[in-house]
Amino acid sequence: MAVRAGVDWIDLKNPSAGPLGRPDLDLAWEFATCMQRSPDQYWSIAGGELTAWDIHVDIDFCRLLGANGYIKWALAGCAKDDSWRERLSGILTSLAHPNQGILVHYADWYACDAPTWPSVLSAASDLGLRFILIDTAIKDGRGLLEHIPLELLKEQLAHARSMGLGVAIAGALRLEQLPLATEIGADWVGVRGAVCGNSDRTSPFCMEKLEQAVAIVRGSDTTCLRRESVHVLR
Repeated sequence: MAVRAGVDWIDLKNPSAGPLGRPDLDLAWEFATCMQRSPDQYWSIAGGELTAWDIHVDIDFCRLLGANGYIKWALAGCAKDDSWRERLSGILTSLAHPNQGILVHYADWYACDAPTWPSVLSAASDLGLRFILIDTAIKDGRGLLEHIPLELLKEQLAHARSMGLGVAIAGALRLEQLPLATEIGADWVGVRGAVCGNSDRTSPFCMEKLEQAVAIVRGSDTTCLRRESVHVLR
């Protein structure tokens, strides 16, 4: 459905397992097998929270990416753990290419004991990653722009891009907010609830809303975009 709607980046996660819920391994393998048939399609899976990751148990999630998939890790609980960068560095060596890892910065980092934006940005740059996702940890109906002032978000995007990092933003973004998201410099815009039936993030996708989201982003002023894109959280 997402491919037919023209979505440029498709992400697989399990919403019932948390804000960055890792999907079941069997489903992830099925998804990866399907996506690898389209080498030009951007795709990723949610790796969950880094604190819950065990490379000895979870290495199959790294293996299923092949050469063109990505995996995301969020950092709730890592603010007071100085070893998280070293731990992540070790995990990245299990990927076909270390830059297939994506770090997630929680805009509401203070509510989940996650590192601040400068710390996440520095780690992503030092580790040679390509992308960062800015999202929300607490799914209580409040959106990204209710957790972070628009001007600050714009500054963060500009800073990341000056360091050669692409940035996706997500977090209960509504369809009417998508033009603004692209105008402030986001390379990717992540949506889920906005393209689900009744705007409920736990319900199935609505094809009409998917197509509308793609049309909105591609119809916006994209002078500040490197790539016109919609990033759908499956």
